[in-house]
Amino acid sequence: MISDHDSRNRPTRWGKWLPIAAAIGFLLFLILQIVIPMTQANTESEAKPLLDKQGAAAKASDAYHQLMGKSGKETPAITQAESNHIEHKVIYYTHELLSGYISKEKLQASYKPWEKIAPYDVYRVFIDHGEAARSNTSIDIHMTTGQMVGYRSEPSQPLQAASSMSTEERLRRSDEAVQMLGYDLVQVVREPQSEESVQDIHYRVPAAVMGKASLYITVKWSQDQLASVTSDWSIPEDYVMLMEKQDRTANAIQTYGYMVVSLLFGLISFILSLVYRKKIRFRSVTMWVLTTISCSISILHVLNAIPSAAMLSLSRAVSFDRLLFPILLQMAITLIQGGVTLYFSLVTGKWLWQRSPYPALMPTWSDAGFGDRLVKAFWRGLAFAGILLGLQSIIFTALEFSVQAWSSTDAENSPLNLSIPAFFPLVAWVAAISEETFFRLFGVGLLRKLVKNTWIAAILPTFVWAAGHVTYPIYPYYSRPIELMILGFLFVWIMVRFDFWTALFAHLMLDTLLMVISYLLEGSLEGIMIGAIYLFLPIVLVYAIRHFKNNKNNGGANLQPRL
Repeated sequence: MISDHDSRNRPTRWGKWLPIAAAIGFLLFLILQIVIPMTQANTESEAKPLLDKQGAAAKASDAYHQLMGKSGKETPAITQAESNHIEHKVIYYTHELLSGYISKEKLQASYKPWEKIAPYDVYRVFIDHGEAARSNTSIDIHMTTGQMVGYRSEPSQPLQAASSMSTEERLRRSDEAVQMLGYDLVQVVREPQSEESVQDIHYRVPAAVMGKASLYITVKWSQDQLASVTSDWSIPEDYVMLMEKQDRTANAIQTYGYMVVSLLFGLISFILSLVYRKKIRFRSVTMWVLTTISCSISILHVLNAIPSAAMLSLSRAVSFDRLLFPILLQMAITLIQGGVTLYFSLVTGKWLWQRSPYPALMPTWSDAGFGDRLVKAFWRGLAFAGILLGLQSIIFTALEFSVQAWSSTDAENSPLNLSIPAFFPLVAWVAAISEETFFRLFGVGLLRKLVKNTWIAAILPTFVWAAGHVTYPIYPYYSRPIELMILGFLFVWIMVRFDFWTALFAHLMLDTLLMVISYLLEGSLEGIMIGAIYLFLPIVLVYAIRHFKNNKNNGGANLQPRL
């Protein structure tokens, strides 16, 4: 049992076993989370590199002009002036229900033959004609082959002209549209049509069956214009209802277990700062720097994420000027939450721990030997990151076998939907600084003052932190909270056993490694350079801080009068 007193000065063997444990943890991570999944997912499509967004836009442009050439009079011709103003705005779109169903029922083998023409992951390319747009048009592009796998076009204004196309002609052109998605007509069976339902032509693909899911194709017409041609998997109703219940429960936990309690913690930190303003040190350079780093990266992430998030939500192209108000609103919220609240939590949290058995838990720039302690904290934190990676991998594997945990894809939080995806690993700094501050430094520090026991005090903040991750697409909804309750208590132990900085660097390097591993595995020079920059950036910073701190101390010593 872990005793609740400061044992950081006792002789230990951390220096001997910590690197070994880190290497074992990292090796477990590579085996369980990288090697085995890559072996299981060794399909032809996944072996190919992804198209970039420019490549997807070019493929969509080719498909669009091919559609224009085949359209006859069902699609308005575009003038040269309009063509010059066409923009292609690309987002990553995914069918979460389909990917989750495949994962849960382990249907990857059944899905493989149909992945090229009916995938759940696509680039959705919006054909943006600007203000004078006649229609809201989007084309789905396969992310590796460049094949068009879906088309949608909604006219901006209702069409007035009556349909002049015969039923026979409409069916023929519907068959052509199906072929443009990559199907051979011998693969599909057209459903019987009545005169009343001739606007929507339905096909089924008899050979395409995954568990209880079947593949259908729908061609929709608006008067004489092709409105859409899409492939759709019919997801079993029992799975749809299960996911609705899972998501509803997860959203409730996040709202009441995370957002409300986090807001309460923020208000308490502000109130304590006012009540004890004469005792709390507000002019700490360290606190200002941490706040500035976290808040600045948060604002950068807002600018990076909102354009694609808006298009994903609205299912249409959105110009940046129309996003000005939501961007400013989100930036204001970020300044309050990631700036003001974070700063008060930092200064108040440090003050709370100074009145505990752990008074030196958070050394700052003004403390002697800060540079050396920061360097040691980084290397300890890096070692614990390896241990945490291994532990996380074991937990995920245990959950997969015990509660049959599964996952789905998620477009909202994907780096593919950032304007500059290479900035994504910077978010690791925000997570490390803000979460270690709110939930460990301040949250545990506050409750420890009330209950006088670190581990009892850690229960609520750790649960709140775990609840903040409950909406990640890992199911059942309690899978991530179980994992993070375990990791959260380990973060608390690292903080009180060593110091705040060790916990912060452990968190930072854990998240950084998870975020850059895809860059390193893609094998390109650009990917390796991006991964290396983010991995070496903390090393450069801590050694630079130590250098300036030691020079400052040496310079100050030389100015002292000799006695």
